Formats: sequence, structure tokens, C-alpha cells
Amino acid sequence: MTPAAAPGGPPCISAWSALSPGGIGRAAFVDGLRAAAGGPTSIEWEWPLDSYGRAHLVPGFDIPTLLGRKGARSLDRLTGLAAATVSRLLGGDAGMAETDGVGLVLGTTAGSSQSAMDFTRQGLTGRRPHEVDPALLPNAIMNRAAAECAIRHGLTGPNTTVAGGRVAGLLALAQASRFLGAGRAERVLVGAAEECSPARVWLSRRDTDAVAPPGEGCGLLVLDRPDSTVALAEEAGRAEVVATETRTRLPDEIGTALTECVHALLARSRTEPAEVWAAVGSGASGSLGLLETRALRGVFGDSALARVPSVDRFGELDSVSSVFAILAALVSAERETAVREKTAVICAVDPCGTAAATLLRLSNGRTSGHPHVKGEGR
Repeated sequence: MTPAAAPGGPPCISAWSALSPGGIGRAAFVDGLRAAAGGPTSIEWEWPLDSYGRAHLVPGFDIPTLLGRKGARSLDRLTGLAAATVSRLLGGDAGMAETDGVGLVLGTTAGSSQSAMDFTRQGLTGRRPHEVDPALLPNAIMNRAAAECAIRHGLTGPNTTVAGGRVAGLLALAQASRFLGAGRAERVLVGAAEECSPARVWLSRRDTDAVAPPGEGCGLLVLDRPDSTVALAEEAGRAEVVATETRTRLPDEIGTALTECVHALLARSRTEPAEVWAAVGSGASGSLGLLETRALRGVFGDSALARVPSVDRFGELDSVSSVFAILAALVSAERETAVREKTAVICAVDPCGTAAATLLRLSNGRTSGHPHVKGEGR
């Protein structure tokens, strides 16, 4: 699966921000990645589950503090993470002044599982099935986070939620590239969000043998058309999203699916394995992580796998894992000055049988730098 090519070349990542277990904002993500995030926090779940009572939470995350009190009471944790990350992009992490016509593609596993379960539980345990709190209903809908981001921050471009589990971030990136290639937007915010909640942990433990404590967060990239009127300054680096490939197999064939995916990606982009500077997995734990690492090592060797630190230090991240892997590659590329042009392959696998891989071309400079506005007019 390769997105339609945008006029003038591949779409470009011009800025990014994140809320992660490392902290709030881009600088906190970088520090957490370099120094490793702190240990997991002990949690007393609101209702008993056969899951870990420890998790890698976003430190200092408080919805009213980050977004203001207006409307904050009705937001669940997932929506708050996404809306606060958009707020960071509009503020100090990217300084975006224009939101009219800007799209948003947000990856997720299934929205907020906690909100959906809470709403369902009220209908099952209440005096009557219809006696539920109507304020909970919006949060139980999968596209709640993306919709709230658009409404709260004035993003009037295409708005899409992509449910893809661990590969959701790469699927969202492909969808955002299609929007740019079709001329439906000049700029798209793209990424994924995952909350830490007892419902989400319980569901994910049923599907995998993951042993790492759960993590959470939201990562968003600013994706621009190469001919956009909003471009990077001359001194800033850029990351081009060259292509994305996906494969779907039976769950016990996921390793084969990832290998096929990577070979198809290299063939389509006319890239040799030896030309790849870094091969980055999604930091899956358990047998899924072993399959991911084995497949990448078989294609690229050990050196390419060692150049970017794994995001597993932030815990089991599920849908946001591949986006954090992209951010880790951008951060590592900025520190590596020996080679100006670099190629990175970002991969992710989902236990349901889906594999995805994206090829990025990175150049030295601030790939996370502030956009330089050539003209505000549309």
C-alpha cells in the first residue's frame, strides 16, 4: 500500500510534539528517550482486573491545567492526551499560527475502551438500561478524540480516525499522505494516542503475552505537501515520507508478513538494505517483539537496529508505539552528523496479523524544527 504521490515529491514531516512517559512536550520526550523514562508508577485500578498494577504514565498530566477548565470535565484521558498534544503543536513545540484547512488523522486501537466499558456497564447495572449518563456517550465513540481536537483547536481540514492497533500510527501516516496527494489538504497533523486505563490493559493482555508494564501518550507529526506555502527554514532538516507498505496474514504468520512488507517497501523505493541507516521496531514485548526484531535483523543486520533507541523504555504503548518509533528516529538522526542524508525504516506488527513499514528519508538539521512561513495567504 503506497499513498498517492503529492505534487513535487513525497510529503515532509516539518515538526512534531508528544506527551509521553518522559513528560509533556518535545523536549521531555527527547530527554526521556536519551536517559530512559522513570520506573513505572503503582496504580490502584478503579475496578479489579487480572492486570499489572504498574504503568508508565505521562507525568504531570492534568486536563484542566493543560487545556483550561472550559469543557475539561467531560473529556476522558485519551481525548485529553490528544487535545493537549495538538495544543503543544500550536504553541511552543511548532508555533503553528494557521489552523484553517489543516487536517487531522489520528490512530487508535479502539478509541477509549475505558469510556466504552463504563457506558456499557451503566446500562447493565442501572435500574433501567436507558438510565445512563449521556455525558459519557461522546467519549465511548471511537472518533471522539479526533473530533474534539478539531472543534477545540479549529482544524477545518479532513478529520479521520484510523483503528489499527499497534500499526495504527503507520496506517494513519499513509492516510494523511493520501490526503496531501489528492489535494484535500496542504497540511495534516498525523499520529496516534493511547491511554492507560484498566479496560485497555485488560483487553491487551488477553491478546498478547506482553510482559512490560503499559505505557501511554500521544505523538503528532506535522505533515506538509512538498510544494506547501508553509515550509521549513533553509537551515532546518526535513524528513520525507517516501512510502508505506502493509501486509495482513494469519496471526501465527506475522513474522513472514513483516518480512514481505519490508522487502516490498525496499523494492518500491529502490533502496538496498545496506543503504538503510536505521531499522526501527515498535518496541513490542513478549513473542511479538522477538518476531519483530528477528525479521528486521534478517534484512538489515545488527548495526541498523542499534542506531535508534527502542521506545520500549516507555512501556507497552500499543497504538502510539509506531509514532514514538518515528520520533525516536528523528531525534537520533539529529544527533548523527557524520552522514547528511539518512534512510530509516519504521516497522510495526499487530497480534491480529497486520504488519506495516514506512521508509523515511532524513536530512541533517532540525527535523523537529519550527516551520518557516513563506506566506500566510490561502
